Amino acid sequence: MVEKTGGTALGLKADTYKDIEFNVTLTPLVQGKDNQLVHRLRAEATA
Repeated sequence: MVEKTGGTALGLKADTYKDIEFNVTLTPLVQGKDNQLVHRLRAEATA
Protein backbone atom coordinates (compact mmCIF):
# COMPACT_ATOMS: atom_id res chain seq x y z
CA MET A 1 0.00 0.00 0.00
CA VAL A 2 1.35 3.38 -1.00
CA GLU A 3 -0.07 6.74 0.05
CA LYS A 4 -0.35 9.10 -2.92
CA THR A 5 -1.52 12.64 -3.62
CA GLY A 6 -3.40 14.06 -6.59
CA GLY A 7 -6.72 12.43 -5.83
CA THR A 8 -8.74 15.56 -6.54
CA ALA A 9 -7.37 15.60 -10.08
CA LEU A 10 -8.69 12.04 -10.42
CA GLY A 11 -12.15 13.08 -9.23
CA LEU A 12 -11.76 11.88 -5.62
CA LYS A 13 -13.07 13.90 -2.66
CA ALA A 14 -9.67 14.04 -0.94
CA ASP A 15 -6.28 14.83 -2.47
CA THR A 16 -4.47 12.04 -0.60
CA TYR A 17 -5.41 8.42 -1.26
CA LYS A 18 -3.94 4.97 -0.83
CA ASP A 19 -2.95 2.87 -3.82
CA ILE A 20 -3.29 -0.86 -3.11
CA GLU A 21 -2.03 -3.57 -5.45
CA PHE A 22 -3.57 -7.04 -5.25
CA ASN A 23 -1.61 -9.96 -6.67
CA VAL A 24 -3.88 -12.96 -7.22
CA THR A 25 -2.76 -16.33 -8.49
CA LEU A 26 -5.41 -18.72 -9.75
CA THR A 27 -4.75 -22.41 -9.32
CA PRO A 28 -5.52 -24.92 -12.05
CA LEU A 29 -8.45 -27.30 -11.85
CA VAL A 30 -7.74 -30.73 -10.37
CA GLN A 31 -9.32 -33.43 -12.53
CA GLY A 32 -11.62 -30.78 -13.99
CA LYS A 33 -12.86 -29.55 -10.60
CA ASP A 34 -12.17 -26.49 -8.45
CA ASN A 35 -9.71 -27.46 -5.75
CA GLN A 36 -10.16 -24.26 -3.70
CA LEU A 37 -13.62 -24.95 -2.28
CA VAL A 38 -13.78 -24.19 1.43
CA HIS A 39 -16.33 -25.93 3.60
CA ARG A 40 -16.78 -23.85 6.74
CA LEU A 41 -19.64 -22.43 8.76
CA ARG A 42 -20.91 -19.11 7.47
CA ALA A 43 -22.56 -16.28 9.38
CA GLU A 44 -26.25 -15.91 8.73
CA ALA A 45 -28.56 -12.96 9.22
CA THR A 46 -32.31 -12.64 8.99
CA ALA A 47 -34.20 -9.52 8.00
